[in-house]
Amino acid sequence: MAEKTKRPPVISAQLLGNSEIRVNGFPVKGLSTMKARALLVYLVHEGFIPQPRTKLASFFWPDVPEQTALHNLRQAIVTIKKAFETANCDLEWINANREEVMLHPAISLEVDAHRFAEQIRQLLANSSGLPERGFPVQSLIKTMQIYQGEFLNSFSLPDSDLFEDWLTINRESYSQLAIRGNTRLLHYYEDRAEWNQALRAAEELVKLAPWDEEAHEHLIGCLMQLSQKSAAKAHYQFALKYFTHDLGITPGDSLEQARRMIDDFESLVSKSQIDDLIPNLPQYAIPFVGRSHELELLENWISAPDCNVVTITGPGGSGNTRLAIRLAQMQVSLFKDGIHYISIANCEDQDQIEARVFGAIQGLSQHGTSAFDQLADWASRRKALLVLDNVENTRAAASFAARLIEKAPRLVLVFTSYKNLGLVGEKVLPLAGLPTQAGAAEGSTPEALQLYLSHLDSDPRPAQQDAGFIETILRICELVDGIPLAIDLAAGQSRHMPVQQLLGELQQTMDVLRLEAANLPERHRSIQASFESTWRHLSPAQQNALSLLTGFQTPFSIDAAQAVYGVGFAEISELVNVSLLNWDGRQRYWFHRTIRHYAGIRLDLHPGEDEAFSRRHAAWFLGRINSLFGKQEMEEFSSCLNAVEKELEDHILAAGWLIHAEEWNMAKESLVGLYHYFEGRELYREGSSFFLRITDLCKEHPEALECRVLCSARAAQLLVKIQEYELAEQLGSFALETSKRLGWQAETAFCLNFFSTLSYSQRSSSEAEEWGMQALAWSRQHHIPQEEARALYNLGYTRVNKGDLNQAAEDMALCLQLTKTANNWLQLLKVINVLADIACYRGELEQALGYFDQSLAISKSLGNLFSEALIANNIGTVYIELKDFDRANKFLNMSLDLCRKILDHEGESVALSNLGEVALNEGKYDQCIRHCALSLKISREVGSNWGEMSALIILAEAHRITGDLDSAKTEVIDFLEKSIKTESNNFFYRGIVEAGHQLLLKNKVDGLAEILVEAMQSDGMEDYTRKAASDLLTRLPLQSKNPAPRTQLEILNYFRKNLFNQPDER
Repeated sequence: MAEKTKRPPVISAQLLGNSEIRVNGFPVKGLSTMKARALLVYLVHEGFIPQPRTKLASFFWPDVPEQTALHNLRQAIVTIKKAFETANCDLEWINANREEVMLHPAISLEVDAHRFAEQIRQLLANSSGLPERGFPVQSLIKTMQIYQGEFLNSFSLPDSDLFEDWLTINRESYSQLAIRGNTRLLHYYEDRAEWNQALRAAEELVKLAPWDEEAHEHLIGCLMQLSQKSAAKAHYQFALKYFTHDLGITPGDSLEQARRMIDDFESLVSKSQIDDLIPNLPQYAIPFVGRSHELELLENWISAPDCNVVTITGPGGSGNTRLAIRLAQMQVSLFKDGIHYISIANCEDQDQIEARVFGAIQGLSQHGTSAFDQLADWASRRKALLVLDNVENTRAAASFAARLIEKAPRLVLVFTSYKNLGLVGEKVLPLAGLPTQAGAAEGSTPEALQLYLSHLDSDPRPAQQDAGFIETILRICELVDGIPLAIDLAAGQSRHMPVQQLLGELQQTMDVLRLEAANLPERHRSIQASFESTWRHLSPAQQNALSLLTGFQTPFSIDAAQAVYGVGFAEISELVNVSLLNWDGRQRYWFHRTIRHYAGIRLDLHPGEDEAFSRRHAAWFLGRINSLFGKQEMEEFSSCLNAVEKELEDHILAAGWLIHAEEWNMAKESLVGLYHYFEGRELYREGSSFFLRITDLCKEHPEALECRVLCSARAAQLLVKIQEYELAEQLGSFALETSKRLGWQAETAFCLNFFSTLSYSQRSSSEAEEWGMQALAWSRQHHIPQEEARALYNLGYTRVNKGDLNQAAEDMALCLQLTKTANNWLQLLKVINVLADIACYRGELEQALGYFDQSLAISKSLGNLFSEALIANNIGTVYIELKDFDRANKFLNMSLDLCRKILDHEGESVALSNLGEVALNEGKYDQCIRHCALSLKISREVGSNWGEMSALIILAEAHRITGDLDSAKTEVIDFLEKSIKTESNNFFYRGIVEAGHQLLLKNKVDGLAEILVEAMQSDGMEDYTRKAASDLLTRLPLQSKNPAPRTQLEILNYFRKNLFNQPDER
């Protein structure tokens, strides 16, 4: 199976600091010579510029004849190509002809040095001096993190002057950019009196530019501001020695200024803290958490020359005020004429807004002209940032902003509001909740969890922050959609009740989110109060629309809203605009859970409306599921599974209402569609649980017998997949008996196929074959092609286990034809997997891997983790036969992880036993026995014949090799008995070989050769087992004293007698 990529490679290069080049995420290794490494680095850095061969030859091999240099160049390119192959890339990475060499244009190239240079130049391009109208500090900090050290640190080619010159030029270029960036950060932190951060920036600057006296002066100044006089004096002495002795120059004014600063320590004046520089700024007891992406975006906006108005919107409690204040704090010192925070809460018209702003600006006093004229005159000459918090009347705020910006085009206004202002050129940032999942950075903590824990840090009582505690908090954060106010209130409640109890309360109602803290505004004391502050801005029609839409359990489209509740685009758009609905940017709308809760309890329906809406809801989703599963192509089928998954709660609600309303025909359609979904996604536990619930619900309605039978049969089929055999058989028996009695032909065929599946999973291949033959005859008689295909699949699968490979191949060929005609992609996946098994039995391993490739692609497309786990396991067993144990381990561990994720205990046991076989082949016998012992335990707990036999045969071999013959003989006899009982001939033949090895050790081999010869003539013996039997046969005498046994039971008794010295059991 080809594992190499078939798409153009992505080359990512880290050249700043320690260098590394990766292809599609895999490091390029095996470059044995420094010249090959240097050539690769050079080509990657220079990008897609054609490089003449003669230039490269003289560049890297200047001291040899040209032909020798060109030969060396060719060899270096070959070396690099081989290294790329080991990095999982088999496509051409280079375009080369007789004259030139360059990177292939299809390559995606990511070079950290290029990204750093581009971003730092862009950030510093528009502000050669100190910023006067904002600056994107967060972007600068992120960009400086790219610079991890000198360009190609410690890289050198002493015999190539041209390459060394190239290195020097680029090192100087990138170093100068880093110096400029660090200088800007240093000034930023100094202006804000953030001395710890300033000290780090100064230290980095001294490291980059030790010859810069001013850098040393700044570092000493930071140490003095932090009251570290001794450290300041020590650094002064170090700098003085560096300039006078190392450089041989006399220090200038900067170091003299630093010396005076140290001497005048007592008179040093500390700068004001940032909060002191913004009048009226609200204070918070809990530190600001998260929102780094939003802050970076806001800083980029307000520092752009063409941006004047920014509005931060979000549902009540989303933290837009806190974010605006944090933005103001981050931009202190970056606006020439300062930053002003003004709350405009309760301002109902433009005059009130103007008066509030006028009164908040220090130095303004009304005389003569109007307040607005004086405000506009003040603003027209200034580059300032005004944060206008808590808009009540968006029209009034928009009018005020438009008038003021017309007079003061260099002003920046940042509003917080429940909706945007609707101005041309306005930048709008709608806030969602804080993330409840960790970011990409390793070890990162979800922002929602950070906020919750920040409250607990202020509590003097220690919290039990173990894994369970953290998991419960994360669940709380998810329940409240990461809304900051809800997290604040939940954290406050957790001081009075255990978090597990709080979680239980929240799962019932949001009303528990309430605090009576005197220092909180009323709207921040509960989620309900926060919701009310937005609800009152809605018209009665908008309030009704919002409440009606809570009837959807999942994200919905405008078409659905119109069809079910009569709510159209205009109403939905306005609800999105006021942050009460969320839009996914394509076609779906959804609620925050807290908003759904409070909007839902306000729903006031007239008599009869509830039933009418429920009927329309059920009809809409029945139509949806029917239209979705009418799709034919695999990509469409996969997308329809995704669509049902997104709407699943609504489909389940619709099916339940149809049962309740006794709409039996519609209910059957809905249930069949849901079965297609659960089977297609292989959600066996969830699906069986759902159909069992509906089965119980149907028992309450005598008229619902057909629905009850349908659900019983589907539940039974799904239960088999999770080894719930007893309950599955009870339900299947009821469904089959009832269907036959009432003449329901299609349902009877489904049930017959169910019993074939149950039999080969739990009983014997012959019984499974018998049920399969009945299902095939019934389906053909009554013209039910989908059940005919299932019957053929069951027969083929069963006959593979019995060793009848030719008949199995015929069955699968017929099944494949029907499956393709019906475009049954899930069935196709299973058929291809069995065809791969047949190829394995015949020793056609490459063909088997090809089949497995196809089935794995289909399973991934459909999102079928059960199938993906099974196929990964099967691929692993093929690699065991190919003696490629690294790949075998890779796929078997993939299977094991997936099985544990989806609770497929049978698959887990089989993967463990196969990992045991890998360990056995590698001589790791203790590891093998541990894997297989666990596999055996799991298999017996869940009743998995397949898993039990897989573990027993490998345990028998491991114990034989390690000398534990008593365990080995018990295991191989148990294995043979189980394989006969289940008619698993492939396993039986493998058991013969292992038992034969044990008899060879006991020197009791009379008749063994004849048993092996006859077994080797069977099509049912895997090629892998046949080779092992042949190897054993070479070590045996070909003649026996007694007639060889013929039947499987006779062979079992032969081994039992010779291994245990027991008489035959007839």
